[in-house]
Amino acid sequence: MQKITTFLTFKDQAEDALKFYTSVFRNAKAGDIQRYGDGAPVPKGSFMTGSFEIAGQTFFVLNAGTDFGFAPGMSLFVDCPTQEEVDELWDRLSEGGSVQACGWLTDKFGVSWQIVPSVMRKVLADKDPAKVNRVMQAMMQMIKLDGNKLQQVYEAAWTHGGGDLAAVCRPASPLPPTRPRPRPPPTHPLTRRPTCKSSPICFLTAAAKRP
Repeated sequence: MQKITTFLTFKDQAEDALKFYTSVFRNAKAGDIQRYGDGAPVPKGSFMTGSFEIAGQTFFVLNAGTDFGFAPGMSLFVDCPTQEEVDELWDRLSEGGSVQACGWLTDKFGVSWQIVPSVMRKVLADKDPAKVNRVMQAMMQMIKLDGNKLQQVYEAAWTHGGGDLAAVCRPASPLPPTRPRPRPPPTHPLTRRPTCKSSPICFLTAAAKRP
């Protein structure tokens, strides 16, 4: 048995929560279940406590008959190696609940979750605070986290040393077509001024060259 185990206390929805969580996560399974017996403040046979596992980690749930509630100050952090897993867990866990910025959500039982792509661990471990800050800025503009876009922001900051955050993932705009520059008019060899028939100096120079 693991040293520290998450223990979730509900008023009367513990069994529903256990079934829900084990259906959401692919690598989850239900464990032992205990039910209330005679003399309990609830009907005999009602769900009392049970356990389940997610990715080898054990959780306990309890029906206490009192609604203690849950708060966002305590959340379950899920590390997701792929964006597909982020999308799947986000959609399933937020169903009937609510979503917040930066990858946070509250499920229909009131339990808070953070659904986070694994790339965030690499980003936060970077020793350059400017790069970390740029990725954090991008993350704070998101509701559900997009690991692919965060990776692009990180790589752009690493390669180019920053730049326009909004343009990091935006395809480059094609350059406008170039037009040939007009050739400058011929200049007089002495004055370096443009020659023209109406210019007095050009007229005199041309007259001087006549035989």
